[in-house]
Amino acid sequence: MNGRDLITRKFKQLLVATVFAVSIVLVGLYVESIAMMITGVGLIWALSRYGYKTMRCPYCDTSLYKHVFKEAAIWASWVSWSKTQKKECPSCKTSFNKPV
Repeated sequence: MNGRDLITRKFKQLLVATVFAVSIVLVGLYVESIAMMITGVGLIWALSRYGYKTMRCPYCDTSLYKHVFKEAAIWASWVSWSKTQKKECPSCKTSFNKPV
């Protein structure tokens, strides 16, 4: 397993959890429940903090969250992290294709 696989796995987990939190907000809007909307917004905030703390470079342990989610749209960010592009850690300059 290489560093790109670890980062991709964490990214997918955060993406699925964020979609779930956004769906809670939308359901809260649909049923007109302020409590459900606040819960969804709180989950989105908690997931952003969790991602910042846990999405780290496997080699130097610096946070990659702001670099992965630098695009305005999450899908555009996912496309920019595709396997065809060579990526390296912005801090230690180690290639993510290197085995962990």
